[in-house]
Amino acid sequence: MKRFQSQGGTIVVGLSKGEWANVRRSGAVPPAGQVCPTAKPYSDDPNAKAVTVIPDEKWSDGIKNIAAYAQFLARELMGVAVTISVVHTTNNFAAAYGSGRLDFNLLRLGHAWFEQGPTEDVDRLLIHEFGHERSSDHLSDEYHEALCRLGAGMKRLALDKPEELRRFVLK
Repeated sequence: MKRFQSQGGTIVVGLSKGEWANVRRSGAVPPAGQVCPTAKPYSDDPNAKAVTVIPDEKWSDGIKNIAAYAQFLARELMGVAVTISVVHTTNNFAAAYGSGRLDFNLLRLGHAWFEQGPTEDVDRLLIHEFGHERSSDHLSDEYHEALCRLGAGMKRLALDKPEELRRFVLK
């Protein structure tokens, strides 16, 4: 509902149980989740599409580097030891983070994304995903505050530990 509202949608509230039954029966007001669905990277549905996990021994040097970079940032910015997986799935997500686990979707990101090293695109994705350490809700104050703290932490790292960050830059 929050995503729908953020895009200018109007949420209908305050109807009685009978009025809601009439609305549903008529189809006049579809659920916000149908009008503006949000991605769910994984499903509890036993018939959901399979996700192929790529074993780390098959990772390219670029993937290994970005994985190490993500682990470094998670430790430095959040004090969290992150487990990294690289998956191949048609599910609609580039990366997914939760409970100390970060999954990169190679199908959506592509090899070139990893091979360029820690670019602004990489930082942007990591900051977005690491914001979920505090909240899964993209539109909550907690998530917004987490993004602000992560961005400020990135600046602090760049000033205080530039050599540690440089070791991830590919030559």
